[in-house]
Amino acid sequence: MAIINNIRLVIRERQQLFGGGRDRTSGLRESLRILLPIEWRRIVVRLMRQSGLSRLLVLMNEGLASRARQRLRANVADDDRAIVIRPELVLAEDLLARPTGLVRRARPAVICFSIIDWEFRFQRPQQLMRQFAAQGHRVFWIALSRYVRCGATPGFSLHPIEENLMELRLEAKADWEVHGRVLREDEVALALGSLEALCRAEGLDEAVGYVMIPAWAGVAREAQRRWGWQIAYDCMDEWENFPGIGPEVVAAERDLIGICDLLVVTAARLAEKWQDAGRPMVLARNATDYQFFADNCRPCPLPLRLPGSGGGEERRRVGYFGAIAEWFDIELMEMVATERPDCDFVLLGGVFDVEVERLRRFPNVVMPGQQPWERLPEWLFHFDVCLIPFRRNAITDATDPVKIYEYLSAGKPVVTTALPELMPYAELLYVAETPADFVNQLDRALHENDPVMAERRRELARNNTWSNRYATIAHGLASLRPQVSIIVITWQNLAMTRLCLESLLRNTALPCYQIIVVDNGSTDGTPDWLRSLAATNPHIKVILNDENLGFARANNQGISAATGEIIVLLNND
Repeated sequence: MAIINNIRLVIRERQQLFGGGRDRTSGLRESLRILLPIEWRRIVVRLMRQSGLSRLLVLMNEGLASRARQRLRANVADDDRAIVIRPELVLAEDLLARPTGLVRRARPAVICFSIIDWEFRFQRPQQLMRQFAAQGHRVFWIALSRYVRCGATPGFSLHPIEENLMELRLEAKADWEVHGRVLREDEVALALGSLEALCRAEGLDEAVGYVMIPAWAGVAREAQRRWGWQIAYDCMDEWENFPGIGPEVVAAERDLIGICDLLVVTAARLAEKWQDAGRPMVLARNATDYQFFADNCRPCPLPLRLPGSGGGEERRRVGYFGAIAEWFDIELMEMVATERPDCDFVLLGGVFDVEVERLRRFPNVVMPGQQPWERLPEWLFHFDVCLIPFRRNAITDATDPVKIYEYLSAGKPVVTTALPELMPYAELLYVAETPADFVNQLDRALHENDPVMAERRRELARNNTWSNRYATIAHGLASLRPQVSIIVITWQNLAMTRLCLESLLRNTALPCYQIIVVDNGSTDGTPDWLRSLAATNPHIKVILNDENLGFARANNQGISAATGEIIVLLNND
């Protein structure tokens, strides 16, 4: 009954505002209020009063009223993000007939200051950004080898990759060089100009700058100063003496860590290295997409004929996937292939700045090159044992290999050199201290027949997923912001309450907030709707009073229940 009365009142009010009443000038004012900024409205009304063109007032009012009604309907029906001060409650029945569902929450945008192009070897950067996108963040991945020409309008371009994830091409004169040096002053200015245009075009009020390599430090610092972005630096490797990383980049890392809001490290060694920097830090190791590997690790035709395949006794296959670079121990691999000629060694991955021609000539070694990440589970199924034949040095001592979690997703035995970051998992691995021990451990792994051990490995992988890592990073970012408690008092008028709360959830990009709704004994279905909303959204807390305790007392109830540092008292209208 209350809703019907509201509808009647609003219809009468609209008739008066849009020509049904005697006061045509007030109707004009209301139409202008919806359509024009306040400064323009004041000028128009003043000119009309001075001109005395009353007939023109009436004609303008009729036209403006029609356009205003269309605008209001579009705001309420077509664009849920729009906020209308006077929603048309004639739509209340349609609104209340909609299922409550889970409202899509707003999340801050993420600008990924990338270290590689998206289509390059699929690894930690892509996995993390995919997780941010899956959680509702709009993710903008800066392309390194593609850009827009200087002076182009609007100064950037967007190209969809996946849902909520776009490649962002900035204005530049050439490819972005982020490995050998830091960005020059003119490059920083171009990048900032493109990002400013992006903010205007996409309405980015709240954003996180996620930096993957210190070459972007100058842009990140200025974005933090200009727009208040949170800056997270993902320190994924020990960059000193890392192949291809220039001394400028290494020097810039300390500056970046000095200004970042959150330092994300992948290894305990990196946490120890930067513990005295005094920055908020989270340890977010590498991980696996467990479900993807579990679903796709199955028999399938391999894309090439392996040694020993086809006829005769099936040979044992020992596999590796990942980059074959300076940290890959070529000499160790040659020795193992020599000592075990009855095994086939399948080494998947691109070769970077190391000599492998002698290794290729071994009859029991196959090097198919870099494979699409999506095909790795198929290869993994056919491996009897997996390898991590890394050299020990400052780089690998601070390395938490992604491949270990992917190997364990299939429960496979893994033979590895004694990398410090893998020691927490040592009881599930075959750890070799010397080259000779590596061969011995390989023999042990090949003879393993322990389903319990295989399941323990899968369990470890299930507990180390990229979604877990996202949660760790997101919690770290959220902990940096003060919590906000928004208190809303309700009594009857369910349609208005629903518009208010759904709009709050849809538009609030703060990482840490709560909405406390105190209902003063409503009898129009509000309590049941509030319960259903709270059940599907962790941001909502509901206090239901049996009677109307009054506005002030209800606000005090909400304040008493609030846990935020900032309190907002918000009327639902």
